[in-house]
Amino acid sequence: MSNINKHRLGKFIKITLGTAIVGILLAVIAVLAVSLLMKDSVGFAALGLAIGGLLAGYPVGVIIGIILTKKVFHYRGSLPLGILGSVIGVIITVAGAESLNLNASPTILFAVFFVSVPVLCAFGFLLKN
Repeated sequence: MSNINKHRLGKFIKITLGTAIVGILLAVIAVLAVSLLMKDSVGFAALGLAIGGLLAGYPVGVIIGIILTKKVFHYRGSLPLGILGSVIGVIITVAGAESLNLNASPTILFAVFFVSVPVLCAFGFLLKN
């Protein structure tokens, strides 16, 4: 493998992991905020809102992560394609849950969700390079 390919692969992995970490941090913050708002409530409503906060907070965190990657670390790439990639990752997970039988196991469903969003975001971001 040439040095150029190693460098590009390393950059892709760094961006993917960085955006995933920011996404996880924002998802945790969203779940904590929902739990503080719903602290007197118990049951499926509170659980549903917590999961909703996780599902909304993670992609938003990944998008914030790609923006930080562009602005702070000065990586060259396309922000609109990176954002589009993360949105496509969410759509693939949600739309494909039934047709791809991802919803048979919550572990598989969340694994696909947590992997596809930052991977497609980094792929879209680096697509124009």
